[in-house]
Amino acid sequence: MELKKRISTKKRFIVRIVSILLLTFPSCVCVPEIETPKIVVPTEFATIQLINAIWGNEEYTISSEYGNIISGFKYGDSTQKKVAAGLNNLKLVSGRDSTILYNAFASFTKDLHYTFILFGTPERLQALLLCDTISNYISNNVYLRCVHVATGVPAVIFNLKDAYNIPINCRYRESSEFMPIPSGNFNIEIVNSETNASIVSLNNVPLKSEKKYYLILRGLFSNNNYNKVSSQLIEF
Repeated sequence: MELKKRISTKKRFIVRIVSILLLTFPSCVCVPEIETPKIVVPTEFATIQLINAIWGNEEYTISSEYGNIISGFKYGDSTQKKVAAGLNNLKLVSGRDSTILYNAFASFTKDLHYTFILFGTPERLQALLLCDTISNYISNNVYLRCVHVATGVPAVIFNLKDAYNIPINCRYRESSEFMPIPSGNFNIEIVNSETNASIVSLNNVPLKSEKKYYLILRGLFSNNNYNKVSSQLIEF
């Protein structure tokens, strides 16, 4: 009898322990929720004029942290795109082997207009980011900005010839401010500021009122001549 009593007591003890364990632990283990990364979609934008003055035949892709901005971007191409306002990571990627040739952060202000010029060579690539804000804007004027990104070419003078001569001086990798000038047709000559040798001549170029223009000297000075140097006029 004593042995049976001990066994019965032991069974009751085991049942109590099992009951406590069942109450302590839930009947199922809940898997924690996995948070899906949120895709950030920009809601505020600036406008950017992209200009490819990189000498050569290669094509490029320009991207930001929000995706590709443009692909198949070749020498001489110019296009206007929207870019997210705020701090943005701009990259230039080679279309040939996906090498990142340019990688930098830039800050853009909502609703402002910018111009981003890539120039040089794939081996020595450079860039200019310019804000196109004009103070004291007068609607019936033409606004012209000259930019010198022709590799190997020393300082130049952009001569605008109309009823009078308008000289604009630029060193390599520099741009002028936007200059207000009257509308009309101009003969434009770009000369070496040291020797006065003619580099590019443009005849009867129409510049329209209420428009902004970029006049870009681009290309590559090689073999002691300007055969690979040219100009590009962009209206926006």
